[in-house]
Amino acid sequence: MQKPGRYAGGESNRVVKDQEQVDVRFAFCFPDVYEVGMSHLGMKILYGLFNEMDGVWCERVFAPWPDMEEQMREHHIPLYGLESGDAITDFDFIGFTLQYELSYSNVLNMLDLAGIPLYAKDRKGLGRIVVAGGPCACNCEPLADFLDLVFLGEGEEVDREVIELYRDCKKTGKTREEFLAAAAGIEGVYVPSLYQVDYHEDGTVKSISPTQGAPARVKKRIVMDLDSLYYPKAFVVPNIEIIHDRTVEEIFGDVSGDAGSARLAFSIVRCGKNPRKPSTVKAGSFAGIPDMTRFPCHP
Repeated sequence: MQKPGRYAGGESNRVVKDQEQVDVRFAFCFPDVYEVGMSHLGMKILYGLFNEMDGVWCERVFAPWPDMEEQMREHHIPLYGLESGDAITDFDFIGFTLQYELSYSNVLNMLDLAGIPLYAKDRKGLGRIVVAGGPCACNCEPLADFLDLVFLGEGEEVDREVIELYRDCKKTGKTREEFLAAAAGIEGVYVPSLYQVDYHEDGTVKSISPTQGAPARVKKRIVMDLDSLYYPKAFVVPNIEIIHDRTVEEIFGDVSGDAGSARLAFSIVRCGKNPRKPSTVKAGSFAGIPDMTRFPCHP
């Protein structure tokens, strides 16, 4: 197997929580190999944001390289979170970031590796909620039958709102269907199963009708004040060399994707009403640099 460091975990600044103190587990899945996913700023931001929420544990999951996938299938090893090593099969949320359309097939392959039913209609009970966000969420229809809900726009606020809603539904014994119907009422959330699509004889769309109170048009979430947004104080330090092997700082963004997403994809660039101040950028940059005194020196 090439590069076992992709699958070992144990990196500096990773977040490990006491499972007895956790009531929501979130598998943040990047549908590409470790070196690509660990370069992604949006994953760093949301990983830190979720893990600062009380009772929420977010773990990283990446698509295995074919050599590792072969071993996983041969030895019946389900897809797992790097922080705990636990199979993500029974996590509360399985979240994917959609950065490019060519990764769509990897989404399905990762679900299959995890032993999670591919079709949303086949997943029962309040759990294993498969969600997606990112710049390609604006064109998520090829995956609509497989996703429970989609985050449109920037994720720092809407993601937390959905997690808190889920937590409340879990405590009060609500069903999966009740949770999804309630989530559809949050701005920036698209629930594909709540829309009836009718077709013409030639296969083109005839009509799209919302059900159960879902909005006729989903409005994406836009955060205009970047200076007020969460930014992690420390990044997970990868064990192996990654594609963008450096600390990244965001100074402005667009209205197309999730937090810190590939800002040039499907881009409508904005600086916001209040873009990030130079002092905020500087403070964040230095906070994200690991304390090198913790690591041994090499000649």
